[in-house]
Amino acid sequence: MNSVKKLLRVLADALFIITLAFAAWLYNLQFTPHGRLTLRSAILLRFFDHADPDQWTTQHLIANRQRAHRETFDLEPVADRRTIELPRFRVHIYKPEAKGPLPVLIAYHGGGFYFDFIPMAEAYYRHLANQTGWMVVAPDYRVAPEHPYPAAVNDCYDTFKWVLGNIAAEQGDTSRIVLWGDSAGGNLAAVVTQRARTEGLSGHIDQQVLIYPAVDMTCEKSPSIQKYNGYLMSETLLRFLQQTYAGGADCRNPELSPSLSTDFRNLPPCLLVTAEFDPLHDQGIEYLAKLKKSGIATQHREFRGMLHGFAGAMHYFTDENEELIRLAAHTLNRVSGRELARRQIKRRSSELIAKQP
Repeated sequence: MNSVKKLLRVLADALFIITLAFAAWLYNLQFTPHGRLTLRSAILLRFFDHADPDQWTTQHLIANRQRAHRETFDLEPVADRRTIELPRFRVHIYKPEAKGPLPVLIAYHGGGFYFDFIPMAEAYYRHLANQTGWMVVAPDYRVAPEHPYPAAVNDCYDTFKWVLGNIAAEQGDTSRIVLWGDSAGGNLAAVVTQRARTEGLSGHIDQQVLIYPAVDMTCEKSPSIQKYNGYLMSETLLRFLQQTYAGGADCRNPELSPSLSTDFRNLPPCLLVTAEFDPLHDQGIEYLAKLKKSGIATQHREFRGMLHGFAGAMHYFTDENEELIRLAAHTLNRVSGRELARRQIKRRSSELIAKQP
């Protein structure tokens, strides 16, 4: 009996030591030469297969896309889910359980300009609609390498114009429109906003929400590309995606690199979100500074210890995505509040005019 107790004590002590060692290993895993990652970011970075091929090819991109389409996610029910077939692409609509007319969030998905509308986006936009109470309109825009620039830009801008002309029939409110985009989608949201201003339509956009946007496709002035090289994305991959998407076009064109525009005036307010350990980090900060310098109302939120691409990965970065959606919902509520105030002022003005003899 004593020998059994001794054996159990030894096993318990060994298990305790192993547990402590594992906890210490997890803790130390978070620390990098550039700061501390969140635990989930550190684990993902440690075990994610992010090694660069010797030579990136379009076949790698297409294979990655196909693999993403094989993933499955739990899909929240929404009040209504529709797909509209436009001449060159499709638009997906997600309606929450709310009384219309509904404010409209036009969401441009990310994915390096080569992921089309994958299952993760479907799951995320359902959740976004339910949590914000806004109708989400998401184009399945054409992507590279099959469709390089300007296909995605044109499709995303056509989505915006389609919303202006048609969303009222879907119980959408054209007086409350916000553009949302992450990564490549952030690029497209910024480009659409600038093109809308050029065509005199930016007044229809109440807010832009840009989540770690790729706003400088030249990749020439961003120290964070070197600093965070290999943090899920490498400089080699970024330059290959740049070349694939541009398709030979000059990346200094503001419709490819909206941060290189010479005019940032008369654009809608901007909420810009960055991830600390992101090669694209400095691009976002620089873009925000240019907007602010031009008198545009800006708001910035940095997710410390986070990697590029966390938005939408609700199954893994649950807490961070819920925090992001709460932040977005607060911003969207302010948009609704501004519109309500405008309507009240307009109604009161009409009443005063009507009372005049």
